[in-house]
Amino acid sequence: MIYPSNIKLQKIIYMPRAHLIILFSILSFSVFTILLIMDGNINIAIKQLIRIFIALIAMAIGCVIDVKIWKKYAFHIYCICILLLLVVTMAGKSAMGAKRWISIASLTFQPSELAKISIVFILASYYSNKSLEFNRHNRSLIVPIVLTAIPVAIVCKQPDLGTAILLLLIAISILFFVNVQIWKFLSGIVLITIMSPIICARLHPYQKQRILIFLNPEIDALGHGYHIMQSKIALGAGGTFGTTLNHGTQCNLNFLPEKQTDFIFAAIGEHFGICGCLILVALYMALIIGNFTILFNTKDKFQMIIIFAFNAILFFYASINILMVCGLAPVVGIPLPLFSYGGSSLLTLLSCQGIIFSCHADRVYHDKNISLVSHAKEI
Repeated sequence: MIYPSNIKLQKIIYMPRAHLIILFSILSFSVFTILLIMDGNINIAIKQLIRIFIALIAMAIGCVIDVKIWKKYAFHIYCICILLLLVVTMAGKSAMGAKRWISIASLTFQPSELAKISIVFILASYYSNKSLEFNRHNRSLIVPIVLTAIPVAIVCKQPDLGTAILLLLIAISILFFVNVQIWKFLSGIVLITIMSPIICARLHPYQKQRILIFLNPEIDALGHGYHIMQSKIALGAGGTFGTTLNHGTQCNLNFLPEKQTDFIFAAIGEHFGICGCLILVALYMALIIGNFTILFNTKDKFQMIIIFAFNAILFFYASINILMVCGLAPVVGIPLPLFSYGGSSLLTLLSCQGIIFSCHADRVYHDKNISLVSHAKEI
């Protein structure tokens, strides 16, 4: 259980201001862009603002709760996540041919988002108690592979290939961070390459179609390739500084599908040009670099692993979405982090950021206590 002693409200004041400025800049840019591309629909903007408010509360809660709690209950959180994923496969809400959501009243939640956090907690808890020497042995991979394979298999069944890939990338990034030998990664790549015909045979027809469209969108420009074709047109139409506000043809004439969700980066390109895109990328880079500064000042191994993994989640979200919108990766259902319209990924990412802030606050709080004790001894 989480007792009052595990909650330190004063940790909120130790949230790094630079990080908060970057976060609020991204969120403000997001709401403004959504309002612009949805023809000034204030109701949609208000809904997103409510989601942002809820996610910010989750971030604050993540900040004030003692990080040790996440380590202590990592396995419990993991089991709850697996249970929720199983519930989705049996009685989840269907949309666009997939079961990915649980509906509670008028709200919908995607448990696979929780899977990203739970896989970080369980692997960080496992490796935080292991030595570097142990991590180099083959047996160190058995438990992590099993723990990763279970949610990945369930998510693939929904089907949600994008989230399954993200879960694998998160696990691989943790293995890399804890000093698993490089040759094991190369062996995994060779194994996947050998098994690729079997993997392709198991893909759903629409997933195979996405790969073909990625290789050549023009083969079905008005069908499955329509999204990426219109996305490229939108990005090109924006030029350097973008079109005049409310005069973008792809967004305002509704040629660009999913313009407020998965393809919102293309909308940014059309309305704000390459400069707007670069500003957003710079904000992401600043946030990631800022999180790494927190990592470098952290001594606890569990905290170091979760900070690195949460940073990796943000990086994978942003890079996969941007590459997808630019036609450099197959289309998968991965939103632009902290920017796309919707609440599930926003809640996940800001909760992760809150836990990173908690690690930072622990270090600052500890340093201040040491300073006070030293000062008292001098007196």
